[in-house]
Amino acid sequence: MVDNGKAGTLSRLQETIAFIKSMDYKKVGLAYCYGMEKEAKFLKKLFKAEEIRLRTVSCTVGGINQNEINTSSCIEKVSCNTILSIIFRDT
Repeated sequence: MVDNGKAGTLSRLQETIAFIKSMDYKKVGLAYCYGMEKEAKFLKKLFKAEEIRLRTVSCTVGGINQNEINTSSCIEKVSCNTILSIIFRDT
């Protein structure tokens, strides 16, 4: 039981931290959308204060432009790379 009788009083983030601590995890990973960079940095600081090492990886790791992956696309921005995100997460 994660909430220890505190159901409805903790935010999802507080519940997540409580769960991590209840499992005695010291390191966890977070793959995030590049549009959430600011939030990922905030979480990294928060988790550090809770003595939890947070490994983060952006979905754009590897930096391949979308039009290089899909030749019919005219979008020249970096696209998400979920496969490399998963590989990076496991290192």
